[in-house]
Amino acid sequence: MKPKNEPIIEVIPANPEMVRKEAEKQQRRTEIRSELPDLYQKQTELTLTINLLNELKKELEDRIVSASSQLEENEARIRRIESELQESHERSNDKDDKALAAGLKKTEDTMSYVRSLMYYDAPDQAKDKNVIVMLPLENGRTIPPAMYVQLITKVPEGNITCWEDIKAFLGKMYQRDDLADSIPSLPKKDSYDRRLPYWRVVSAQGVLGNGIDTHEEQRQRLIQEGIQVVQRGSMEGSYRVCEYKEHMFCFEKLSVIKSTENIGG
Repeated sequence: MKPKNEPIIEVIPANPEMVRKEAEKQQRRTEIRSELPDLYQKQTELTLTINLLNELKKELEDRIVSASSQLEENEARIRRIESELQESHERSNDKDDKALAAGLKKTEDTMSYVRSLMYYDAPDQAKDKNVIVMLPLENGRTIPPAMYVQLITKVPEGNITCWEDIKAFLGKMYQRDDLADSIPSLPKKDSYDRRLPYWRVVSAQGVLGNGIDTHEEQRQRLIQEGIQVVQRGSMEGSYRVCEYKEHMFCFEKLSVIKSTENIGG
């Protein structure tokens, strides 16, 4: 005999369509769970890439600011020197035409020298990539700094050189074996305000560090030109060119012509 208060349970047949949809939902949940690790990995990689791009953007902005500041300083130096020279000539004796002419010539020579310290202007014939123009010695005894720059500009993309090879070639050209170990002060840009390719100058052992570019900047420049650069041992921030001897440029294959001026002047 059933208890009087026992609940009546009504069994409702399952709806096949609802059962199918529920099964599909469960399967989709399972698929999404299996895809989550890959999605998290891609999200992490994307975040790292964005951070790297932001760092590169900041570095580029800093370099632009630094380059602009350096250019403004150079221009200010030129204006100051021009002003000082102009004031000096204004104080000279205008009655002495020869002295005035000599003073103006000296001004032009001085400004030409000042500009040569900041900008490199290649001789016309040296614009041929296979030609070296032998410039006159300064004061009859010193190899012009422009000769160092001229050799560096002859090194094409994908090649490198070293100060030792540059000095050896200049010594042979001028028949000098007493070149100083130090490198003279050299301009950083050409007359078109373009950077000179000092990044192609490494040590005789292929180690980066030319005294002008930073190691990281030099590394990036060489990699862009297709040269493989690796870290040097365990020294952080120190790099060398792989198979550097294969990339060393040979100046001997260039043609050397003398300037129209007298050598040794």
